[in-house]
Amino acid sequence: VVLSLASSQLGPRLLRNFMRAPSTQMGLGIFTSTFLYCLLLLTWLQTVAGESVTLRISLSLAVVLALASLLMLVHYIHHVSIYIQAETVIQAVSDELGEVIDRLFPDPLDLDADGESTAKEEPPVLPPRVLAQVSLIAALDDGYLQAVNVPKLVDLAQRMNATVALFCHPGHYLVSNAPIAQIWPCQEATPELAATVNGALVLGSRPTPEQDVEFSIRQLVEVALRALSPGINDPYTAVACVDRLTSALSVLARREVPDPCYRDQEGRLRVVLNPVTFPDILDAAFNQIRQYGYSSVAVTVRVLEGLATLAGVARRDADRSAIGHHAEMMASACLAAIDEAHDRAAVEARHETVKDLLGEAPPASKGVVVK
Repeated sequence: VVLSLASSQLGPRLLRNFMRAPSTQMGLGIFTSTFLYCLLLLTWLQTVAGESVTLRISLSLAVVLALASLLMLVHYIHHVSIYIQAETVIQAVSDELGEVIDRLFPDPLDLDADGESTAKEEPPVLPPRVLAQVSLIAALDDGYLQAVNVPKLVDLAQRMNATVALFCHPGHYLVSNAPIAQIWPCQEATPELAATVNGALVLGSRPTPEQDVEFSIRQLVEVALRALSPGINDPYTAVACVDRLTSALSVLARREVPDPCYRDQEGRLRVVLNPVTFPDILDAAFNQIRQYGYSSVAVTVRVLEGLATLAGVARRDADRSAIGHHAEMMASACLAAIDEAHDRAAVEARHETVKDLLGEAPPASKGVVVK
C-alpha cells in the first residue's frame, strides 16, 4: 500500500531504485529463506515421526531465523518510511545521475581561443557525391536502445572498409524497419548486414542508465511534474528537483562531450555516433518543467536562478546560447500567466541576471582546464 501511494505521487518508474536497494533485497531474502527453511523442516519432521531424533540444532536455527526476520522487519519498516520520502528519492536519483555523468563524461573541458573543444572531432559532412553512395540500415525490432557496442561496429566497418554512422543514441525508441544507421561507400543492405549492425545495439522494453545520461534526468523531471500536478500541488518538491538538475548540469557544462568519431588502428574513420550534447540535456531537464510549471512563480524563479548558475560556469558558445534561450522562454511564459506586480518584478530581475551573466566573457581563458 505504501509503495502504491509512493508510485502515484513520485512515479512508478522510481520503484526500480527501491527494489535495487540492499535493505529491500536483504529483507525479502531473509523472509523467503526463513519461510522455506521452516517448510522443509516441517516436511522432514513428518518423515521421522515416531523415531528418537534430536532436533536441537534444526529447531535452534529456525528460532534464530525467526528472530532475524523480526529484526529485519523493524529495519524494513524504517527503511520504507524513509525511502518513500520525496527528499530521499530525489537524493538517490541525483546520486545515480552523478555516477552516470562521471562514467559517460569523464574528461574535463578544454577550449581553444575560439571557444571550441580541443579534444572533440566534429562528425564529417558528406559531400553530394558521397551521399549518393550511402546505404541505409533499418531496425529489425522495436524497443528502447539501451547500449551501443562500439568495438563491434568498428570491427564490422573495418572488415567492409566502410564507415558506419548511427542516427540514434541510447534512450531512443527504435521502430522496426525505420532507418537507424547509414554506411558509406555504398554497401548492399543485405539481411546479414542489417542483422550484424543491429547485433551491436542492445534493445530492451525500457530505458536504462548505463549509456543514457538523460535517463536519470527524466526521473527527476517526472517527480517535478507530478509535484506540480493539481492533485498534489507541491512546489517545494519541484524546486528540489530543479536544484538537483542545476547541480548535474553545472558539472556537465564543465565536462568534455565524448568524441563521436571512432577510428581503427590505421587512423581511418569507421564509426560515427549520434552524440548527446549539453543543449540536448538542457532541453530534457527544463522543457517539460517550463511547460507545466510556468504558472508557479516559485518554480519559475528557481529555474531562472539555476540558469543563472549555469550561465556563470558554461564556456561553450552553444551551451551559453541554449541557456539564454531557456531563460527567455521561461520568463516569457511566466510573465504571460501572472499579473501580480511583485511576482513579475521577481521574475524579470532573475531574467536580467541571466542575460547579464551571458553577456560577460566565459569564466575561463584559453588553455585552462576546468575540472
